[in-house]
Amino acid sequence: RQTHEDHLSNMRSQFRVAFFICVCTLTSLLQAQPTRRALLIAVAEYAPGSGWPALASARDADLLRGVLLRQGFAEKDIHTLRDSAATLAGIEQALKMLVEQTQPGDALLIHFSGHGQQVADDNGDEADGYDEALVPYDSPMRFQAGVYEGERLLRDDALGKHIRSLRQRLGTSGSVLVLLDACHSGTGLRGDAGAAV
Repeated sequence: RQTHEDHLSNMRSQFRVAFFICVCTLTSLLQAQPTRRALLIAVAEYAPGSGWPALASARDADLLRGVLLRQGFAEKDIHTLRDSAATLAGIEQALKMLVEQTQPGDALLIHFSGHGQQVADDNGDEADGYDEALVPYDSPMRFQAGVYEGERLLRDDALGKHIRSLRQRLGTSGSVLVLLDACHSGTGLRGDAGAAV
């Protein structure tokens, strides 16, 4: 016949097993939950001497950040690049990091607020002969042959390549929303789509 102490010991063992199973199940569920991630890029003050006028982009990023926090985005999952951090290299690095962090089923938001520019198409995929480009902090306004010929712009083809990489990582259950608040950004995600699109 089982003693009271044996019965308690047996119940404790069963409780420990049940507790362990619950912890493992909860951990698995939490790890499987999709993450909401955001990359906010705001260039309000361009590099001195760049020729670009100041914008209200910093305010845009702050307002959007507040909205995202209210919608359940975690502070740690909202990455913001402002002004001098939003160079072409800085933006490219942030996009690559976002691709590396992204898991199937995640929900992503990318926002750019700054200047936009059209430049001569360099691969023949534009019906009008111009690529649309976002203007990072370190991109001058004026082209000068042999000095600066647009190499620090984020062209639609390059941005489209990053977005395709994100879509591959997200799978069919994930989503990515891209907001471009810049001039000439109407086909800013064109990538390698046909010229007639």
